[in-house]
Amino acid sequence: MRLLNAHTHTFQHFFGRPPPYASLSHTWEREEASHQDVQHRIPSLDSKQGYRKIQEVYKIAAEQGFDWVWADTCCIDKANNAELAESINSMFRWYQQAAVCIVYLSGLSAEGELKTSLPKCRWFKRGWTLQELLAPSKVQFYDQAWNLRGTKDSLIVQLESITGIPEGVLTGRISISEISIADRMSWAANRQTTRSEDVAYCLFGIFDVNMPMIYGEGRSACRRLQEHIILKSNDMTIFAWQYNDPSVLRGPRSRLLADSPDGLARRDKNKTVSILSMRNAAMSATINPEYIVTNKGLRITSSLLRLSREHIGEPDDGGLHYFLGVGEVKSREAQPSKRGKMIGIAVDKIGSDTFVRRNGPLRILSEPDNALLPTTSRGSFHIQIEPAQTMNKSSVVDAIAFPVQRVPIMSTAPRPHEHPVKYVTIKPGRTLPESHWDETRQLFFRSSKRLLVMAISAFVIFDKYLQVELLMLVDQRASDPAVHLFLRKREPALYEWFISRKAASGIHYWEELPGDLSQKVIPRPESRVEVIAGGRKYVISACVQAMKHPKAVALYQVMFKVDEEREDGEGKVTANL
Repeated sequence: MRLLNAHTHTFQHFFGRPPPYASLSHTWEREEASHQDVQHRIPSLDSKQGYRKIQEVYKIAAEQGFDWVWADTCCIDKANNAELAESINSMFRWYQQAAVCIVYLSGLSAEGELKTSLPKCRWFKRGWTLQELLAPSKVQFYDQAWNLRGTKDSLIVQLESITGIPEGVLTGRISISEISIADRMSWAANRQTTRSEDVAYCLFGIFDVNMPMIYGEGRSACRRLQEHIILKSNDMTIFAWQYNDPSVLRGPRSRLLADSPDGLARRDKNKTVSILSMRNAAMSATINPEYIVTNKGLRITSSLLRLSREHIGEPDDGGLHYFLGVGEVKSREAQPSKRGKMIGIAVDKIGSDTFVRRNGPLRILSEPDNALLPTTSRGSFHIQIEPAQTMNKSSVVDAIAFPVQRVPIMSTAPRPHEHPVKYVTIKPGRTLPESHWDETRQLFFRSSKRLLVMAISAFVIFDKYLQVELLMLVDQRASDPAVHLFLRKREPALYEWFISRKAASGIHYWEELPGDLSQKVIPRPESRVEVIAGGRKYVISACVQAMKHPKAVALYQVMFKVDEEREDGEGKVTANL
């Protein structure tokens, strides 16, 4: 690093551990002195407002017994891009190594009362000054007349109130690395930098990240920063952000990572967001998840919560929704062992093992006492970093829908008054593979692997006391998809095969079916089974229809038909189809 001699006012390079030095922390004003200005001692140097600050630091450093000074304005040659990049990646460490950090508050008058004037200082609103408060162990605050107004230790209560940073972190008693990603990001929320990229670059040291700088990338810098954080940490609170301005119109789906730390701003500075406690992690089956950024998005090994809106304290719409538990929120004064309220983000399934974050606020998830929340099977899946521009929640997808259907019974048989069943309800049950099934919209995403078997059980409900379970196999071997119906009790080997392979990524193919089923099953437009229910015989038919309705969610849908058979005069059973 390059230091200024407090006596000769000349530069000297140091490699390895430098001698004790004082660092300057300030907000940049007009007429700051550059490296070239100081090195060449330009005639106007002493009249520059920025150099007057450095001259004051010379005096203070010498008075305190330090021979060297470091200032970001002139000790970095910003005309040298390589040096600038190295300096920014090293800056947190340089402030950390300083024997004392001298903070110049240009907005604090000599007569100003600290209680009212200190929070208004511009120094607390700038991005770069956050690390300058956190990194050095010894910090001294000077007003605009260079009067010493206090130290980090003496002003600790006010500093904690202004910044929202816990006292233990400010004093160094608690390591920054022990604080969740979400809480660290919240400290940087609503701070400004001159260059938009510096919102991310000024946080390198706080997250112990080193990465190349690309001025001109704009807000992409914040996304790159988060991707580098993910390489080092599986702290899922990094996803615990939300848009704080509900008046801004946005699409139904959102990027996974925050645009800036502002998304993690804390309305209540007495609240903290931490990683899931062991109890909450066990409740949500999200224990130490492994995740990494790939070209398909974030690949994560975990489970998703399958919750109704009632679980998140909203009016129940009768459906299920996927949530990813990302942390828990509790009071900062709470004991570390105290379990907080779990928070999560809503995600939509858009393909086989592929999800996208839904736009909306963070959700506080409630759960029954001493019970596990319903979850998907634990496995690997992807969450898109950036949602496709053309995609919205109502987009028609290449899938086969299996919605709950209320099907009229077609019959010419006489109906005794004691059995007035006119409709049956058919609803989906268990599915295989879970990776291709979207429970929220009740559909199977089609696979490019045409020999893949997709299976689903279906319950035919005649009344609350009478139901029949069917098994359907989705057949993609022909150009148009088809389904094959089987009655559970007539194909026990097939049903045993089905329930024994219930796994999140249980991919199986037609040749793996038990017995000779793969040879017997031939794709047909319609499949049917006969069932006996309540002493009556029914024929249940199913086919796959292409959906052309503008509000359809899938390209195809399974349609059912139920016919009641009757006996003719000769006792022959004929189906009314």
